[in-house]
Amino acid sequence: MRSKFLAIIFSVIAGTLIACPVVKGQTLSASAALDTDSVTVGETVELRITVEGTTLAKEPVIEAIDGLEISYLGPSTRVQIVNGEYSASIVHNYQILALKSGSYTLGPFELKVKDEKLNANSVTLQVNDAVSRPKSQSSPVVEDSPLGDKLFMEMELGKTRLYLGEKTPLKIKVYFSEITIDEMSYPEIDQPEFAMDTMNKPSQRRTTINGRSYQVVEFSTNLTPLKTGSFILGPAQLKCNVMIRQRVRDPFFSDFFTNYQKYPLELKSNQLKITALPLPASGKPATFSGGIGQFQIQVTGQPTEVLQGEPVTLKLTVTGNGNLQMVSAPYLKSDQRLKVYDVQKKTPAKGVTGQVQFEQVVIPLDPQVKQIGPFYLDYFDPRQGKYRQAVAPAIPVTVKPNPDFNTVLFSDAGTATERFGEDLVFIKEHPGKLIRREARLIYQRWFWWLQLLPVLLLLGVLGRRKYQLMLRSNTPKARAIRAANKAAKLMTRVKAKLNQKPENTLEQLHAIVREYLGEKYGLTTAGMTGSVVEKISEYGVDPETLREVKDFFEQYDYYRFTGNKIDGTEARRLWEKVNGILKALDRQVVNNSQPKMNLAERRGRNGRI
Repeated sequence: MRSKFLAIIFSVIAGTLIACPVVKGQTLSASAALDTDSVTVGETVELRITVEGTTLAKEPVIEAIDGLEISYLGPSTRVQIVNGEYSASIVHNYQILALKSGSYTLGPFELKVKDEKLNANSVTLQVNDAVSRPKSQSSPVVEDSPLGDKLFMEMELGKTRLYLGEKTPLKIKVYFSEITIDEMSYPEIDQPEFAMDTMNKPSQRRTTINGRSYQVVEFSTNLTPLKTGSFILGPAQLKCNVMIRQRVRDPFFSDFFTNYQKYPLELKSNQLKITALPLPASGKPATFSGGIGQFQIQVTGQPTEVLQGEPVTLKLTVTGNGNLQMVSAPYLKSDQRLKVYDVQKKTPAKGVTGQVQFEQVVIPLDPQVKQIGPFYLDYFDPRQGKYRQAVAPAIPVTVKPNPDFNTVLFSDAGTATERFGEDLVFIKEHPGKLIRREARLIYQRWFWWLQLLPVLLLLGVLGRRKYQLMLRSNTPKARAIRAANKAAKLMTRVKAKLNQKPENTLEQLHAIVREYLGEKYGLTTAGMTGSVVEKISEYGVDPETLREVKDFFEQYDYYRFTGNKIDGTEARRLWEKVNGILKALDRQVVNNSQPKMNLAERRGRNGRI
């Protein structure tokens, strides 16, 4: 027995030693990030320092900072082997409690991996004064909340006086204390005067208001005015379920059995008055890029040593804060010695934000060219209220004479050789072959019907484009189609592996049903249980389908908590059951993203909970 145990230990150590050399091929890197960069006094924020390429990095030493209380929560590691490639990372987690208002810079951080040192970037945390809510000045948000100051929602805007097209951060915070919240949806603001970016994944933390501890769920995005004038933003609306503990008649059993009742509520935030100003006409340059914010430009070129008439590819990168996606490319002043081609906008790499890239080809026509540039970007700075210009320095190049260079090929307008006599109509001595006038192509009926083909193709392309735009929108129909398509693909994959790994089928089907319901009905998928039928019943789902959905969740809970495994026959039966549920829900059309308020919601709005 002992020799068998030693053999297992030896195998594990040998496998580790074989895999370790692969780690050396990985590039070590370190980065630091906060889950939010703005908090109020009394709130906490998490700091994560991530090291990619190893799990041996020790936690950095962070000096004490007056106004912040920093606590080390511990590390979390990840090791993964995919197709023989080894990857590893370690995350050091810290919790920061804000004690005083101000702007704090943490880092850069130095980490040690054996004898090697790594540096992680610094981060900035803005701590604002604590929110004060005296009872004599009750907020309308608290008054509108069915649970008073136990549950309310408020909306904050980076600035309320904006220029047309200017972006500003929007935060929507849900505060709750002494209660339990379940199935919280994303807040919604339906106003055509503003455009909003996709809502970020919400963050959670704790804060203290007037000596009372609150849990805070914060949603963040960016808001852009599309019209000029004065507008009222909000209120933002959010749906959630409040879990209320039911009293037990016998107090002896109250410690052993806890019964909770779920109450659906709709929260409304405060409203904000916003003024959207037009961009000033005075001082507006003719080369205005459309950018509103603060921007910088960087330009690189390859190759920098070419022959006369050979191309140089320029990469132009615009970074900064503002409406980056609306900014046009930096421009180059006219130079007769350069042949400049149109700029092409590049698609950013996955996960890259805060910048936009362009590519442009420039051909030097003269060996005397020593540089390309400088480059300019004209934009409007809302902080200063005036137009500004960002400049990138010229790129030095070396242009060598090219004996095969032909200037005519690069000229904008060449002189064609004139040929005499081709514009004269000669006298025909013989009539040639005669045909009837009606036999000519332009008089054939089928020929004119054929001309409709390009029109039909154009209509088909436009219809396809309209359908794609509809699928990308957040309408109920688009969500339903996306949910159905995604579920159909996943169900096909699960069916193909029913006989291979039937024990994994239940978890896969459960994930498909949760993602389908969350996408189609705009629900939060985390913690979804069979009680979700109460939510989707508001959309007109037939009772039989509701029973099937609830029955599936109950079966999932049974297998999950009992630990029983399912065989191939049971896996196929569950697959057929879920397939029938999805088909039934696909036939049901969601006509309204705001379902009719039920009796429980009406009572909740009136405060009778």
